[in-house]
Amino acid sequence: MTCPTKATTTTSITKGAHPKRNVGKKKSVGLSSSLATLWKLATIKKKQYLHSDNTTEKYNGYVTWGKEWLASFSMEEQEAESKWKATPGGLSAEGENEINENTMEDPDFCHAFEGCPMKCTPQAIAMFLAWKCFVEDNGEATADGIHAAFLAEYNGM
Repeated sequence: MTCPTKATTTTSITKGAHPKRNVGKKKSVGLSSSLATLWKLATIKKKQYLHSDNTTEKYNGYVTWGKEWLASFSMEEQEAESKWKATPGGLSAEGENEINENTMEDPDFCHAFEGCPMKCTPQAIAMFLAWKCFVEDNGEATADGIHAAFLAEYNGM
């Protein structure tokens, strides 16, 4: 048996590809990828890595509770207004005619958490925070969580 010489050892290494060099090599996205494909990939990766699963779940809960609260609050306000309008002169207060109708609540207020933020969204968030913290007697952590949840919601748009 003969030992391989230095020349044959070097030649055998350079002839073929090193088996470990191509292992785990990631394929790059080619130039032919569409904007929609890249946007979808970015959205998936952002959801995967931006926040932990627990944080994402908690944020989604706060936003969902906010939407439920706003729907309930708006419904109660509409019922109160319709009862007030249905009672002829019974609920009238002195100086009521001096109220300017333009200063009344935004008609889109009940949709404040739907889609992109609108003029009344900050007021709706503030009212939801007040309800959760003062009516339900939750603490500062709840307020911080709600604030962060809505920031994440609107920054993600």
